[in-house]
Amino acid sequence: MKKLTVLAVVTAIIGLTACKTDKPGGPAPEPGINHPDTVWVDYNGSVDLSTLFSVVGTTGTLEYSVYRQPEYAEGSGDYISLSAWELTGTTLNSKPNVRIPDAIAITSARTRAVREGLIHVAVTGSTTIAPITVVAAQKKSSKPALTPNVYLVNNSNYTDGPDGKLLTLYTTSNGMRTFTASSFDVSPIDFDQNNIVVRPKSGSAYILAPGAPLPGGTGTAAATQAGGINAAYGTGDYVIAFYPTDRSTSGIQAAFDAAVAATDADPDSPLGARLYVNVDYVGPDGVVGIVASTWGTSTTAFWRNNANGRQLPNSFVLMKLNSGNTRPYDGTEDGALTIYGGQFNQYLEGRTTEDADHPGWWSHVALKASEDLPPVGTNVTFTVTVKQHHLDPDWTVDVSVNTVAANPG
Repeated sequence: MKKLTVLAVVTAIIGLTACKTDKPGGPAPEPGINHPDTVWVDYNGSVDLSTLFSVVGTTGTLEYSVYRQPEYAEGSGDYISLSAWELTGTTLNSKPNVRIPDAIAITSARTRAVREGLIHVAVTGSTTIAPITVVAAQKKSSKPALTPNVYLVNNSNYTDGPDGKLLTLYTTSNGMRTFTASSFDVSPIDFDQNNIVVRPKSGSAYILAPGAPLPGGTGTAAATQAGGINAAYGTGDYVIAFYPTDRSTSGIQAAFDAAVAATDADPDSPLGARLYVNVDYVGPDGVVGIVASTWGTSTTAFWRNNANGRQLPNSFVLMKLNSGNTRPYDGTEDGALTIYGGQFNQYLEGRTTEDADHPGWWSHVALKASEDLPPVGTNVTFTVTVKQHHLDPDWTVDVSVNTVAANPG
């Protein structure tokens, strides 16, 4: 649990006659603090605490502070503090547009616990009255209705498209791509990401909805899919993710229609998120990119900085084929592709030939010749890309290796 932080301290002087009794000759009231069980505040509202608290049985000065901000925990996760309360004079304010979450217990996998905030009240000028803490909570009836905001999770596989993110697939690579809720997220926390539904643009020729026939009559799509071996291809279509509060067939269709209409007007609409999908045809045995190789051989290790210490960037990558397979770089088959290295960290430099069109990118990479060798095990990093597809994510690999003591063989 987090340490308690006093955000503000205010005082109000309140004095009542100590000898006051309910009836003449009756006992004097015990010294204490008259208080409510809970301080209820409207969303975006405020309450004057001096109207709710008072000293009885003695005189003294009431002192208020925020003892704990509200906290919430999803499932078995840690509690997260939410800054929702602040004090101005004797006024407790619900911070603007901060909605304290509600506790829920839908299923064992979908629970949320909430600890409401606490107000600390003490009396100065009296040693006989112990401080108290009182719950501060937003009135549920005042909390605004929530709209789920569905958005695309940031992922390096996506590039910027005309109206959002774009994913490019190849018809002959790795089978069909399935789109699920894991590609998207939802806020605020009151909504469950697992309730996101993903559907393709109506009438798409190459993005298939669940249950749609697969190309070649090989069955039906189990989920929203696109691309794949021998599948249709094209550009301009998209999948859209949305959050239907009504999970019936008609409810999902209505939510989909609303999300399409909203994102037609505004690609950033909170009612849905679009991911454009371009599926490109690539002929048999074509190279469609590069991926990381297994590093640690004599051609992919750094242990010396002399002329023989340079390495070829193509040794650190494999060629990715449109079949989904990979193979090592082949000088004969891949000679038309220029593979070079750049973006070196402080221990590395380019050697031999610098590309005329892309300064800073070199045919070879090596430990700096003008400096002492770094200690064995030092991490060195650089980037490998292909000139004809410079820094395209499918044609770029970040390399991170440690220096070794001698040729690893």
